[in-house]
Amino acid sequence: MQTEPQRPAYRKKTRKKIKTRDEWTDTDWKEAVWKHFSSYIRLRDCMKTTGTTHQGKCVTCKRMYPYNKLQAGHFMPGRMDCILFDDEAVHAQCYRCNVVQSGMWPAYYNAMLVTYGETWIHDQLAKWTLDEKKYTINELKALEKYFMMECDNVEEQFNRRVFCTTR
Repeated sequence: MQTEPQRPAYRKKTRKKIKTRDEWTDTDWKEAVWKHFSSYIRLRDCMKTTGTTHQGKCVTCKRMYPYNKLQAGHFMPGRMDCILFDDEAVHAQCYRCNVVQSGMWPAYYNAMLVTYGETWIHDQLAKWTLDEKKYTINELKALEKYFMMECDNVEEQFNRRVFCTTR
């Protein structure tokens, strides 16, 4: 006589307690700041390359992508505090260049060489090798507000530009 196999015992799923902003860790704050920082970088580069907030060019492959398909790609590899929210060293990149091709560093290097010059690149390399920066919660709160305001400024600038050209 065959017995029916026993059903495995499942753990009861517990809901994750939602933290308030007062309970956030520095990792939670970095995620919140990154959301606004990434949005700012993509908006800024869309405005710079196409003049709209809807689409922009990837800094490395120079292809056009919609705003929501672009990512904020770092010039230097890694997400260390010293370069994490450095808006000079982060530009709009497509998923293919940023993730699949690991930042497409040679093309990114050439783009930064043209944009900022060799001295700036050497300064970034020096900053990257030192990595002495550690953000405090208060600095992260201030950065979140700053990048929220910068996003608003870029959108306002675009709206003013559109309004002036349609009149």
